[in-house]
Amino acid sequence: MVMLQLDGVSVTLGRRSVLNGIDARFSPGALVGIVGPNGAGKSTLARAMLGLVPAKGDIRFDGHAVATLRRDALARRVAYLPQGQTLHWPLTVERLVGLGRLPHLGPMSRIRGEDAAAIERAMARADVLDLRDRIATELSGGERARVLLARALAVEAPALVADEPLASLDPGHQIDVMDLLRSEAQGGTLVIAVLHDLTMAWSANHVLADLRREMFDRLLRLPDGYFKRMGSSVLLNRFVVDATNVMQLATEVITVLVRETLIVISLACVLFYLSWKLTLIALVAFPLSTFIMRAIARRIRRINRETITMNGELTRVVSEAIDGQRVIKLFSGYAHEEERFLHINGRLRRFAMRNTVAGAASAPITQAIAAVALAVVVSTALGQSGANQITVGGFAAFVTAMLQMLDPLKRLANVASPMQRMLVSAESVFALVDEEPERDDGVRQLPRPARGHIEFERVSHRFPDAGRDTLEQISFTVEPGQTVAFIGRSGSGKTTLVSMLPRFALPTAGSIRVDGIPIDELTLTSLRDAISLVSQDVVLFDDTIAANVSYGANTAPSEAAIRQALADA
Repeated sequence: MVMLQLDGVSVTLGRRSVLNGIDARFSPGALVGIVGPNGAGKSTLARAMLGLVPAKGDIRFDGHAVATLRRDALARRVAYLPQGQTLHWPLTVERLVGLGRLPHLGPMSRIRGEDAAAIERAMARADVLDLRDRIATELSGGERARVLLARALAVEAPALVADEPLASLDPGHQIDVMDLLRSEAQGGTLVIAVLHDLTMAWSANHVLADLRREMFDRLLRLPDGYFKRMGSSVLLNRFVVDATNVMQLATEVITVLVRETLIVISLACVLFYLSWKLTLIALVAFPLSTFIMRAIARRIRRINRETITMNGELTRVVSEAIDGQRVIKLFSGYAHEEERFLHINGRLRRFAMRNTVAGAASAPITQAIAAVALAVVVSTALGQSGANQITVGGFAAFVTAMLQMLDPLKRLANVASPMQRMLVSAESVFALVDEEPERDDGVRQLPRPARGHIEFERVSHRFPDAGRDTLEQISFTVEPGQTVAFIGRSGSGKTTLVSMLPRFALPTAGSIRVDGIPIDELTLTSLRDAISLVSQDVVLFDDTIAANVSYGANTAPSEAAIRQALADA
């Protein structure tokens, strides 16, 4: 099924041919990116699809020629997000989004029923629900861009044409908008987007997904001791905060570094061409500027490391408050928990201010050094001019090129703070990815079905950094069919003893055998397939009871088997 059809579409503006003989077919649910350099006619093609510019050829939506459709009829078929549209009306965001669906909505009109629900859905998808009561003219550039996108989504038309939907958005929101457009396409909407930054946003989105997949794959294969050492709050922050920071900041940092570095190198070549002597004088300031920037970068990196640690602590405190909310209420622990939270929240605020101050100091320092270098160059050039070593035109060209370097140098200095945040987040993420997985050196398979003969022979265990053994010289045998209970006081090592059988914990001395085979010679899969475990830590996955009962079964059990297991329990 073809929703949009273009046959021989050509557009001429003035005497210049912008588009020539464009043919295309687009189906419902397609996500189409129109990319190209400035002036290539991308926006012109988008407007031609909507009949906003005169075009030769044939353009049809659902078999209807655009040229013959009334404006309101076309608006019901395709929503449009124009490029560079500004907000001049002092309306609330909710009213402005409502105009996308109700063009004649009055300032005092009430929005009811399905229209209200559609506007609510559009604001939620564009992430502007929290802005609904704000005045549109008071929003930032990025917020305005998302509000305009919500207004287009409120139409809920079968097609959406978005002209530069990523403009004015930071890299993080660019990824969010790309996800939203893909989601709209997966829902059956034909999405046509004019994009300059498609490659960067799309690549960052996929790299983030691949990075998280690799992190999760490694997480599942880490040894039990790693989770006890790190804590769930730190690991959650690596997935939710650090991985996102790496991609969002990398998109921003790489773009600025590549663009501004090329500009600085090009201008430096021009300066050498105009006067190599003056250029060498100007470059004397470079080592001093580099030394200061390295010092600032080290401070920013140290602050960001501490911030990551505090973010983990904040997650831990909030998680404990949620899990232990009954205990807090029962023992009136409100003041204590609020004090813990305020302490960590205050430290995060102080770290953020230190990071802001350090980052803001880089650009003025760099520009001050550049200004001093410029003054030295000017005074030197005046002396050369008196000695007829440089012409007035050459001097003017040199100063002009040097002044043009100030803005790129300022932007390179300003990127120091986000670059350090990116590097620290990358350290956190790749520390997880590079962590050694659980040892699985065994090569033997446990015969199935296993008999269940278990032997512990002079087994000892000591936790890392502990001063004495938790278990010492433990020996016993469990025969098939025998029931054994381990009884003792808390902390005596009962759980540790049992954990060594599936190799969650490793003995520091002695050996453990199952059916006469040392467990370190068995593959982990073979060993653990023969063991069922009811842990003291009750864990139920977010699924049905039947799915939890059958979790880990090699073959899907029948409903009767699941019911029998529930009855036996």
